[in-house]
Parts: sequence; C-alpha cells; structure tokens
Amino acid sequence: MIISRDIEAKIQAYLDSPELHSNVLLVHGARQVGKTLICTQVLSRLQQTRPCTTVNLEERPDLKLAMDECRSFSDFVVLLKTKLGFDPGNNAVLFIDEAQESKALGGFVRFMKEKWPHTKCILTGSSMSRLFDKDARIPVGRTQSVVVRPCTFREFLRAKDLEATFDLHLKMQASISTIIHEQLLKIFDEYLLVGGLPAAVVAHVEGGDYRQIQAMIFASQRDDFYRKEKLKEHLFTDAMKTVARQLGNSSMLSHITPSHRDARHVVEALKAWNLLLEIEQTGSAPTQSFHPKWYLYDLGILTFLRLGALPTISLLDTLDPALRTPLGGIVENAVLLQIQALEMSKNYQKVFGWKKNHKQGIEVDFVINQTMIDHEKIYPIEVKASQHINSHDVSNLKHFLQFSGLKKAFVMALERPKTIKLESAEIEVIPIYCELA
Repeated sequence: MIISRDIEAKIQAYLDSPELHSNVLLVHGARQVGKTLICTQVLSRLQQTRPCTTVNLEERPDLKLAMDECRSFSDFVVLLKTKLGFDPGNNAVLFIDEAQESKALGGFVRFMKEKWPHTKCILTGSSMSRLFDKDARIPVGRTQSVVVRPCTFREFLRAKDLEATFDLHLKMQASISTIIHEQLLKIFDEYLLVGGLPAAVVAHVEGGDYRQIQAMIFASQRDDFYRKEKLKEHLFTDAMKTVARQLGNSSMLSHITPSHRDARHVVEALKAWNLLLEIEQTGSAPTQSFHPKWYLYDLGILTFLRLGALPTISLLDTLDPALRTPLGGIVENAVLLQIQALEMSKNYQKVFGWKKNHKQGIEVDFVINQTMIDHEKIYPIEVKASQHINSHDVSNLKHFLQFSGLKKAFVMALERPKTIKLESAEIEVIPIYCELA
C-alpha cells in the first residue's frame, strides 16, 4: 500500500518549472517520513519522457568515497558520467538520496545551477544541515527547500479511504453534525496514537502492529543519531522523552541533563534532524525573553514515548481529569503539526508563542505571522482539549486581542464550530480535525 502525499505536487511543480538554470531542490525530513518514496513516485512518472538518474549514497559507499575525492566540479561531472551515465541538459533529472553522506557534495551545489542549463537536481536527506559544513557555505540563491513531514490527518483519512467522505467537513465547507463530529473525533483518536509515519499508518490500516513499527523506527533513529552525532548514547532517548513529558510547558536544557553543553548539542542536533520543533516565546515588550517550547515531529512517536503504562485515553470517552491531563500537550502538538502543513499552500513565515509577562501566566499557544504581498496577517490560536469552550477558556485570547488590537482569534478544540462574539472582536472555535483556512 502506498499513500499519496500532498507534498508530491510541490516536487512535481519544481520539475515542471521552466527556468533555464534551476535551483537545486533540497528535500529535508526525518528518517522514515517517506522522502525517498515520494521522490521516487514522482520521478517514475517522468522516466518515459525525461532522462532520470538516481543514486542513494548510503547504498553506494564506493560512489560516496569517489565523490569526496573530487577536487573540482569538473571531476564531479566526469564521475557522474562514468559511474552513473549522467549527462546534464535536455531536461535531465539528477536525484541523490542521503546526500549528506558526502562531505564534498555541498561544495558542488552552486555549480549544478550555474553550469547545468535545462537540468533539475534533487538532493534528499534526514540531516541536510550536514551537507554544508564549515568548508562549504550555503549557496544563497541557488537552492530551494521542501520539508517532508509525517502524514497529516487528511492523508491519514486518505490511507483509510475516507478523505472524500469528510473532505468538505475538514475544510469547514459543510455543516458538521453531532454524528459527523463524533466520527471525526474517533478517527482523530486513532491518529493521535498511530501518528503519521507512513509505515505505521500502513500497518494500522492493514491491521498490523503499528506500535512495533514505531518502536523499530525509534530504535533505528537512536542508533543512527548516536553513530552520526558522536553524543553520549543515552542523550537521544533522554531528550526525546523530556520533550514528550514537557509538552505545553517552557523547556529548559536542564530538564534533559545537568550538562548545559551536552543538552544544547543534542537539542540543536534533534532540530537539524527534523525530530524536534522549537517554538520561540515572545512577550508584550521586545526586551522580554522566555524559554522556548519544544514539540515532537510525529504524534505516534509522541504517544509511544509519553503514555507508557497509562491506559489508552480518548478524546470523547475519557472523563477522569487526571487521565485527560496528558491530552492537553498531545493535542497542542497535533495543532502545531497542522499549522506546519500549511507551509505548502500558505505564506506562513513564523509561528511563535506569546506570554504577557513572567508573573501572570497569561499566554497564547501559537501566533502565526503570515506575510502577504503588501501587509501581514496575524492569527492567534489557543488549543484546548475540551468538548465545551466557555468564556474562561478564551480569557488569554481576550488579553492578546486587547494588547494587539486584532479583531479575530481562534480556539482549536474538541467542540463543533461556533463563534464567540466579544465587544469589539470575535473568537472562532474550530474542531481540531479541521484545516485552518
């Protein structure tokens, strides 16, 4: 079973673009999110009409070694010709998977654009920051990037053959009855546990053991991380579990390990590997500073690490407040992943959190700054794992609206859509499974 992914359209658009000298496309993403399969699927549709050359540097250590011995771009061109039969031009496509394995490749990227007309180059990897080291500066203006993330809720529905059934409800273009609402929340319950790693989603849909898949992926990432980053072996697991436990709270390096240097190193590495998401917290004044918040890249790995021996919790059925407590952070993480999914179709430039000050505990989970052609739009969003939103639940948003002068804010919650009218503004309540417009 292969899940059709929305990001394929963006890669196809790059391949179809008519520039004489195209930027090199850098495809980022954590291991096991589907980067290789997505690129392979798109390229398979071109092979009858365009010359396509593909190579995985993890599977070709001989080629990686030869690449690292190249002393000039001319050497690199000859290597590709003799080893892979690649000729630039004529709308040719070069796809190098696990590109970060080569220490020299980053130094050739700028020349791929400058010297290869009518050629498309796609480089992928799980830690692409390693592609450009201290000796190979990032070639500004010669690359463009896309990030492949785990499956969205829409793609999860697609895998279950339910996307068409709920399409208009996800877009909030159709009335959401109580029955539809409860059905979507139950499926979202599944999504919180399974997450979006394609192998786990496929296992779930086909009746397999998705938890075993998650455990295997986590172990593989841990081992790969330890081998590549040369950190203490326990730091990967310690950091990932710390983030899972601290969701929704300010994150401090001391939560991971007493060594500030070790903690900073592992956090920066996890961010570079697209496993950890860091959201800056801003205040009412530019001089204020706060600790950031951290989130994980996949909901399935998150619940795998966080819930442990706890009983399975349900958005609809779990009533015990103590058992519902873990839901708040998990749902907040889920909404952030939905916001990130908008990068493919919106011009969202920055997502951050907002705190009024250090004393009052008044904060807004996410504030999206969308850059338009001639102005900016700001969207404040609170996340609540509640089935009924009341005036107390939106008190922090009221403070932000008063501070910012904005007229609209949003609550992502477990309730059906509704609008809360204020004196000079309004707050729109959106179900967590819906897509932000």
